[in-house]
Amino acid sequence: MKKTLIITVLAIILSLIMPIISFASPDMPPYPVVDEADVMSDYEEDRLVNKLIHLIKEHRMDFAIVIINDLGTETPYSYADSYYHNNGRGFGKDKSGVLLLLALNTRDYYIYTYGEAEDEFGDSELTELEDAMLPHLRKDEFYKGFMAYADACDSVLSFDVIWSLLIAAIIGAVISLIIVFSMKSKLKSVRPQKTASNYVRSGSFVLTKDLDLYLYRTIVRTRRADTNSGSRGSGGGSRGGGRGGKF
Repeated sequence: MKKTLIITVLAIILSLIMPIISFASPDMPPYPVVDEADVMSDYEEDRLVNKLIHLIKEHRMDFAIVIINDLGTETPYSYADSYYHNNGRGFGKDKSGVLLLLALNTRDYYIYTYGEAEDEFGDSELTELEDAMLPHLRKDEFYKGFMAYADACDSVLSFDVIWSLLIAAIIGAVISLIIVFSMKSKLKSVRPQKTASNYVRSGSFVLTKDLDLYLYRTIVRTRRADTNSGSRGSGGGSRGGGRGGKF
């Protein structure tokens, strides 16, 4: 009985410290969940942390969720942007990652993207994340909302991998067909001729006049850069992208 109890206690302790051990590596970003508003239980936070760690390792991209009470004088974008860069977030050389920010007092959220994540999470992908989490957040079901959000992130990136493999397979098939048809064409000794040069007797045709007639004109226009265009994000920053709103 004592041995069983000791093993159970050790297993619980190990499950609690594993996320910390995982983030001891210098290649890993900081701890992925900051719950300043205390909207989750310890058990819920531990499960969410493990989920985000799995996403980070699987997709080699940072995933973080930050819950605060108040934005102060900042906008959701500017707060997320500052927090991301001032707290060592991001994975790899380009510091790629996604940060979900929630401000409870004003019911604001912002999904901040940086690096490779800006390309992976465009408008349609951000809509998928919002559709997954917002129904739960509006009912203050924060843990359910965060888990649905994490699942949606995983789904978006997993779909991209499958799509890339499909494109690679199609390109491979096209290249194979080109090679086959090229080899087949070499087996023909007689081919249609596009001009009559092979059928004209040498010296029988004399050119007496040569004219250059221009039948078409091509004009290339280059659009002038708009110096007044703003950067992505509602806060007017210039280092990352994303989208936000109310929940």
